[in-house]
Amino acid sequence: PILAIDREGKVVPRATAIGRKRVILALLDAMAEDMGCVPETVRFGIIHVGIPEIVSEVRELLVARYGEVEILTAPVTPVLATHIGIGAWGLSYMVEDLPR
Repeated sequence: PILAIDREGKVVPRATAIGRKRVILALLDAMAEDMGCVPETVRFGIIHVGIPEIVSEVRELLVARYGEVEILTAPVTPVLATHIGIGAWGLSYMVEDLPR
């Protein structure tokens, strides 16, 4: 399952996909839909639980879609990792200006 946090802070289902590549693409499509259009300046964050290789896979696709953008990465904190488990990862974005 692909989940999102809405503006009220509630976790909502967005999509489902099977296979890492399909999950990444579905998540990027859902994120693009949320953004509405391509912003001039956007930064991304990638978090993971025990799968650092996901960072390079997601980074490559983000750069292909948005150009050279700032991408912050980090492992999840142990408290959160305990609840979501090894293999979980997430993507966040922050639009910094008006869209193109």
